[in-house]
Amino acid sequence: MRKPLLFAAVLLAITALSGRAQASGHIYLLRGLAGIFSTGLDVIDEKLVQRGYNATVHSYDFYNSLAEEAARLQKSGKGPIIIMGHSLGADAAIYMAEKMKTLGAPVALVVTFGPTTKSSGAVKCGPSRQLLYGQHFGIKRG
Repeated sequence: MRKPLLFAAVLLAITALSGRAQASGHIYLLRGLAGIFSTGLDVIDEKLVQRGYNATVHSYDFYNSLAEEAARLQKSGKGPIIIMGHSLGADAAIYMAEKMKTLGAPVALVVTFGPTTKSSGAVKCGPSRQLLYGQHFGIKRG
């Protein structure tokens, strides 16, 4: 029951943010440790792609190079950029958004599921919107 509700919440946030993601933006999904504890992201990715979104799943440890790629897309008018992550991937989603900010490319939405540290709960990179789901701090919206 939780997976459908969680997916519905994420899809609603993405759809409410902007229909432009379907046309030209990109959704980056970042897995946690070894990619074995974040298989729900594969399900979310499949459903997003079926609905016409540009979405890809990656290991959390590629966030730096993904931030550079996403910044290039955003600066070339191929936004919005949305970043989602689970566990270590949630931490990496925050780091990726922060890196994009330093590159002068805004992030439209950051969604985290169960970040591994409390400090990951505060997105200081200025995304247009953020959804933070975690055992340490419940659900935060900004």
